[in-house]
Amino acid sequence: EKARDWSFWAANYRNHGRFWEREANINVFDKNREHVLSQEVGIRIQGGASRGLNPKSFNIYARDEYGDNRIRYDFWRTGYYPKRMTLSAGGNDNRGKMLDRLGSELTRDCDFATMHYEPYVLFLNGEYWGFYYLAEKYDTEFVEEYYGIDKGKVIDDIIMVKNGNLEAGVEADLYVSYADMMNAVTTADLTNLTNYEIINQMIDLDSFIDYFAVQGYISRCGDWPDSNTAIWRSRNVSSKPYEDGKWRWMLFDVNSTAMEAGLVDLDCIASMRASSELFDNLCNNPSFRQKFAERLLELTDTVFLKENVNQKIDEYVELMDKPMEKHFQRFFGTSNEKFYEGIEELRFFFNHRREYVLESIRTNFPDVNLPIK
Repeated sequence: EKARDWSFWAANYRNHGRFWEREANINVFDKNREHVLSQEVGIRIQGGASRGLNPKSFNIYARDEYGDNRIRYDFWRTGYYPKRMTLSAGGNDNRGKMLDRLGSELTRDCDFATMHYEPYVLFLNGEYWGFYYLAEKYDTEFVEEYYGIDKGKVIDDIIMVKNGNLEAGVEADLYVSYADMMNAVTTADLTNLTNYEIINQMIDLDSFIDYFAVQGYISRCGDWPDSNTAIWRSRNVSSKPYEDGKWRWMLFDVNSTAMEAGLVDLDCIASMRASSELFDNLCNNPSFRQKFAERLLELTDTVFLKENVNQKIDEYVELMDKPMEKHFQRFFGTSNEKFYEGIEELRFFFNHRREYVLESIRTNFPDVNLPIK
């Protein structure tokens, strides 16, 4: 019992919220060792169960009271100056530190939001603190920047819900807009064409399908989809591409119960139907089943083509080899053998996952017509 619950002991690192934010100064050096930023910010410990791990992740906040409400450096070379960002130690993926980045970079062109990641070495109060990834955070500024939505001057035009809690918008949005969508998608008879078309006006089906197809392929389960989910929509409707009032999905936190060797044979469709009422009810519609199966099959031969995935892993290993060796010496007093064990498990997963995904389609959607080889 203690071994299972240790990460939730009542230690000070379990404390959340603005009260526990501390003022700090960040100094950033680029890969040429040029000093590119010095700024006063707020800092907090970040994460769920991973708060109990060492080293810990940190959220960084820019605020007017610290001198500027944006962090004034283009960390990801996208032209975006964030209000918030995360120094990620990898979450539950503390031996490999690449699952979140791999998931986001492989699926960058899919129809859901992904974060950018940039590798850094952290020194905390001058002491070496290991290998980290600097990542974006999902907020109204993120949506405004990447989707061209005007967040509004009086009331946010962006409504965002994370893990069932309101992240952006007004309280009524949670009990009206979000609740109406959830109720409709989970309870409507979606074998009825009219009902299915109504749902199609409430959610971006392409975003939903891409999101669930990707999560299914990487065997995401455990603490998803009950948590680690985020969706957003525009309040107003206009001719802008993403200002249509439809809910869209956001990928994050795939660093636990995903892409593991022991999950390579997971029946993803059955697992997601059992854990998500949204997905389960949509699967009652034959058009959705066909479209979902087609997209999942397409992903197996494009985004998750094992040659592409292995090339990406090779690039990460080349980058991380020496830094992770120092990281393991600093925190665990060992070589980076565990790092390479994780790499081999990751390769095994993607080298063998496709056959089990195809079997999941055949078993759960026997009525779909696909050119499965």
